[in-house]
Amino acid sequence: MRAFDSLLAALLLGGSAAAVAAGTDADTYLNDLLERDPAYRQVWTEMVSQEAGLPNWVLSLSGVSMPVASQRAGDETYEVAMLCKQHDCFNNRLYVAFSADKKQVDALYVSVPEGLADSEAPSSRARQRWLGGPGFEVRKLLEDQLSSDPNWR
Repeated sequence: MRAFDSLLAALLLGGSAAAVAAGTDADTYLNDLLERDPAYRQVWTEMVSQEAGLPNWVLSLSGVSMPVASQRAGDETYEVAMLCKQHDCFNNRLYVAFSADKKQVDALYVSVPEGLADSEAPSSRARQRWLGGPGFEVRKLLEDQLSSDPNWR
């Protein structure tokens, strides 16, 4: 198992344990946003309906998610999170940014081919696909999210 998968599993388990111990769900995840607020679901559905060839886990945001965090890009605030394909986090990731007004969503879909050697940097063979047509500041925000992964190199 790759270090990223181990780290992600530890973070998810740690967060779940803390939420159970506290008796509340302190974290919000991408699918929570879509369930709780129809505006998020509408803007997501509109965006992905214009994108061809996306896998089902991306369309439905049904992978393994990290908690959503508010982040700034330029003068705007975005709800940002990372989602990955269940049982394949290292090879299939999605970084998502919803605008605070819930009128825009952009994403960076990253796929790494199977069979990458342990010594090979994922960034050298990854395919990156922009969804939603993000501007420079949102692109930088999502690229920074990807680059913050110590296994990305």
